[in-house]
Amino acid sequence: MMSSMSRSQSAAPSPLSPVEAIRQEAEARLRELEPMLEEAARLRGVLAALDGPPPPDAAEDLGVLSSASQPVARARRSAPSGANKQRILEVIADSPGITPREIAVQTGIDRPVVASTVNRLKRRGEVRPEAAPGRRGGVALP
Repeated sequence: MMSSMSRSQSAAPSPLSPVEAIRQEAEARLRELEPMLEEAARLRGVLAALDGPPPPDAAEDLGVLSSASQPVARARRSAPSGANKQRILEVIADSPGITPREIAVQTGIDRPVVASTVNRLKRRGEVRPEAAPGRRGGVALP
């Protein structure tokens, strides 16, 4: 015999659409990976700072350049603390509904850095989801 309480407790929640189930799985996995992405970006900055650009004549001395017209590859430097966040917030203020991909294109900041920063800003309530018409994943200031 089942009581009315146990019947109501055993009622299954309405099933999710396949798209919504995939979305929830992807969002959950992204939340798990975000700390690792942030750490990877930080480590890239450390490595770039350690490598630094080579001295101007070092590549020529080693015979790396066959002519002066060939560019010397330079290590990327990380932005000063808080600079990426500030630039991202400025772009969001100017373009409510903008997506992280569009922010990366406009600012030149690496897409994973933009994505992790935007997600952290969402968690902290500094930005909120707001998709522009016909698009998904946009954000705006609260």
